[in-house]
Amino acid sequence: QKLELSDRLAGLGELSAGIAHEINNPISYVRSNLQELQRDFNGLAEFIATLDKASDELDLHSPVYQRLLSAYQQLHIAAILEHAPERLRDCQEGVERAARIVSDMRKLSRSGHDKQWCQVNDDITSVINIARARLPASVTLEANLISVPDIYCNPSQIAQVVMNILENAIQA
Repeated sequence: QKLELSDRLAGLGELSAGIAHEINNPISYVRSNLQELQRDFNGLAEFIATLDKASDELDLHSPVYQRLLSAYQQLHIAAILEHAPERLRDCQEGVERAARIVSDMRKLSRSGHDKQWCQVNDDITSVINIARARLPASVTLEANLISVPDIYCNPSQIAQVVMNILENAIQA
């Protein structure tokens, strides 16, 4: 039974690693596009500021000024300039959070039943990051890990134990 369970866990680890890899590709595209959008928005905001300064030299009753003013108001340019940077930051933070979770999943899904020398805080930090993603918004999880020497163990089993403890705490 233990051998069968071990094989199932190894298969699950391989499946998780594959899924994490597949998720990581679109995350990379989104991350890259958000960086480009940030640059694009900064350029557009600078252009709008230049246009706004130049419009101060126009006659208030001229058709050009009136068209610019009308478009500025109808397109809600002031609100866009105010809120877009925060929206972009929120998107970038969300993508980074997803990338961290995927990275942590890949780390924890590595198969291996053998003991090895490892820094368990790395695996525990990954487990904590995954657990944080599952918490309700009103709950925070803080961890103050102490520095420990490398330990000869099976890091996947240590991570699984910590994950089970955190999972029980989340459910409770």
